Amino acid sequence: MVMDEEKKPGLPMRLQLPARAAGRAWDSGAAPDPLEDPALYDGVVSRRAMAWMLDIMILFFLGVAIWVVAGFLTVASLFTLGPLTIPAAILAAAFLPLCYSGYFIGKHGGTPGMALLDLEVRSWTGEPPDIWQGFLHAALFIVTVAPSTWIILLVAFMNQRRRCLHDFLAGTVVVRAGRLAERGLGQGARA
Repeated sequence: MVMDEEKKPGLPMRLQLPARAAGRAWDSGAAPDPLEDPALYDGVVSRRAMAWMLDIMILFFLGVAIWVVAGFLTVASLFTLGPLTIPAAILAAAFLPLCYSGYFIGKHGGTPGMALLDLEVRSWTGEPPDIWQGFLHAALFIVTVAPSTWIILLVAFMNQRRRCLHDFLAGTVVVRAGRLAERGLGQGARA
C-alpha cells in the first residue's frame, strides 16, 4: 500500500492500492527456498490471518451497501421490484467474496488487507498472478476451507513456504512484498 507523500493541511493521507507492475520471475523458475531466503516467508501465516480479518470487515461493509441499495430499490419501486432486487442482492452477496478476492489478487497481487500487511501473491514461477489465477485462488480458498471448517489451513504449518492447500492447487505462493522489493523482484517496486 502506498501513502501519498504530499500532505495537505487538514486533509488525511490517502491510501491507495499499488498499480500493477510486470514483476520479474524467480531466477530459479520456482519460488525461493525458505532456507536460503527466510525473510520472504517471515510471519506470512499470521499476517495472512490478520489480512483476512481486515478483508472480512471490508466485505461486511460492501455487503451492507448491497442490502441498502436493494432495500432502497424495493421501497422506491413501491415493492414491485422486490421479487427481483432481493434475489439479486442474495446472489451479489454470495459472489462478493469471490469477486473481491479474485479481482484484487489478479489485478494488484493481493487484497487490500494483504497490501496493508505487506503480503503479495505470486505465481509459482514468480510472475504476478493474472486475473484468472486470482479468481482460481479465491475459488479454491472457498471450496477447500468451507467444508473443512478451517482445519485445512493447518497445511500452512506443514511446509516451509507456508503455502495453504489452495496455494498449492492454484500454483501460487504468498510472500512479503517489501522483501521482494528489496531484492528488485516484486511489485514492491510498483508505481
